[in-house]
Amino acid sequence: MANMTRENHHDLSLVPLTVSRVDLAYPLVREGRSDLTLEEWRGLALPLAAPDDCRTLPDAPEREGIVAVERHGYLRGLAVYSVSPDLRRGRIMMVPDLVVAGSLEAPAVLECLIFGLRDMARRRACEAISITLESGFVWAGVILERHGHRHGGRLYRCDDLSQAFRGWTQRC
Repeated sequence: MANMTRENHHDLSLVPLTVSRVDLAYPLVREGRSDLTLEEWRGLALPLAAPDDCRTLPDAPEREGIVAVERHGYLRGLAVYSVSPDLRRGRIMMVPDLVVAGSLEAPAVLECLIFGLRDMARRRACEAISITLESGFVWAGVILERHGHRHGGRLYRCDDLSQAFRGWTQRC
C-alpha cells in the first residue's frame, strides 16, 4: 500500500507496528489500558508485530496485526485488528483495541486510523468493520459517528466501507 495523504492531518502516517517498536508503543498503550504490564503487552504485540524492515502496510490478507499512526517517527495512535467470519456479513474486521495519544492532534490521529483500517478491511474482502472503544473515549465516538459508524454501547460498526476513500490516499 502506498503512502496516503489527507489534507490538514499534520503529516501523520499509518504504518505497521514493527517488532523493534513494540516496547516504544507501551507508554501509548498504557493511556488506554493502564492495568496492562509491559510483559502482557509484549505477549500480545510481538506475535502480531511486523518485521523490522516493513515500512508500508501489507496488501497480503493477513488475519491480524497492529497498525500505528506516527508523526516524525513518534507513535501517536495504534489499533489491534483481526479479520473473522461473520454469519450475516461474510468477513468482518474487528478492532478490539484502539488507542490515541491525548493531544491536540488526537482527532486527526483517530481519523487516520479510521480511514486506514477501512482501507485495510476493504482490501481483505471484509463487508464491515467493528471498533470497540473504552468508556472514557466519548470524543472518539462522536468522530466515528460522523464518519458513518453506528453506535451500540462501546461498539461502533460501519457497514459501508466505500465512504472511506473520499480524499484518502497512507499518509494522513
